[in-house]
Amino acid sequence: IRYPKKSRHSPVIFPAVFHIFFADGFNRFLLNVKCLLRNIILIYVFFNCSACIFVIIILFLYRRTKTTDTTGKMIIMYKDSIQFTVDPAKCIRCGKCTADCQNRAIEPDPATGLPRVAPDGGTDRCMHCRHCLMICPVAAISVDGIDPARCLPANTDLPSADSLLSLIRSRRSVRNYKQKNVDRAVLNWLLDAMRYVPTGVNFHQLHFSVIDDIDVMSAYRNRIYSQVRDLFENGGISDEQRSRFENIYLQHKAGKDPVFRTAPHMLMVSVPANAPCPDADPLIAVSYFELLARSKGLGTCWFGRILFMWRDLLPDMLKIFRIPEGYKPGYAILFGETDVVYPRTGDPDPVHITRAVADDIF
Repeated sequence: IRYPKKSRHSPVIFPAVFHIFFADGFNRFLLNVKCLLRNIILIYVFFNCSACIFVIIILFLYRRTKTTDTTGKMIIMYKDSIQFTVDPAKCIRCGKCTADCQNRAIEPDPATGLPRVAPDGGTDRCMHCRHCLMICPVAAISVDGIDPARCLPANTDLPSADSLLSLIRSRRSVRNYKQKNVDRAVLNWLLDAMRYVPTGVNFHQLHFSVIDDIDVMSAYRNRIYSQVRDLFENGGISDEQRSRFENIYLQHKAGKDPVFRTAPHMLMVSVPANAPCPDADPLIAVSYFELLARSKGLGTCWFGRILFMWRDLLPDMLKIFRIPEGYKPGYAILFGETDVVYPRTGDPDPVHITRAVADDIF
């Protein structure tokens, strides 16, 4: 039985659109399918409006595969599939993996008690943090093809709190380096360690570009200074650029190295322009790299100056780093064997701390 239409388009489309866009931020897929079918049936039976049905389907597919970051740009947040396997001979059914899964991507199987991907949309909710693999006490879980036997035991060989604080206190911005390459094994260790640095929303799409040869670094340094000298001596530079970068030109003319600080190497971190946390992720990576390099006896110096030069003076000098399409420079850091020794740490002023009190909440 079809009731007479009271309007050209179904009023059901408005709550349906609201549900598709705003209900369940992690896309519980199967539940949303039920909602989709329910809305289609309502629209067809009571209003027979094909246009509204078409709109509902398109918006559902759009919501199904996309989400937005804080700037409104479209990004794919989670993967479309998950490889989740459990060794039933090892699993002790302790429930730690399912209890730790904040998105409820996995749940106990009612029949066997083994963990499984939740059938009501667990694949869509999984953010691939792999906590289920890491929390399993018997190494019974594999996620995304990762063999738990390859994962080292956690909470072993950790530095003491005092030794970690000593490492942080002793780091310096080094501006004098030995003119030699860092040992290749140490360099590879540092670069490999970058896959462990955290990123916002577990995005893990940072790109690392490195100048790992002192001869390449020397050539790059000379090219930068050559172009700066040409701009200042032969024109082609604005008054604003002159006021901002003249000090670099004058210091280099006096025989200094005001940009590269004699460093033999540099690391540049680039980030997808549509990453959830594009500003924070490169800074986190550089912070980790700095402390890891210090633990290997290397010196570092945060390299913000080169970012301004790339952006406002010499954009063509970014080509050497082969930044992937859709990425932008995040931050850079100089590093190498230090040519200066600091026998003691500094003593910074105490930090300013404000403590929240309950009276301010209500």
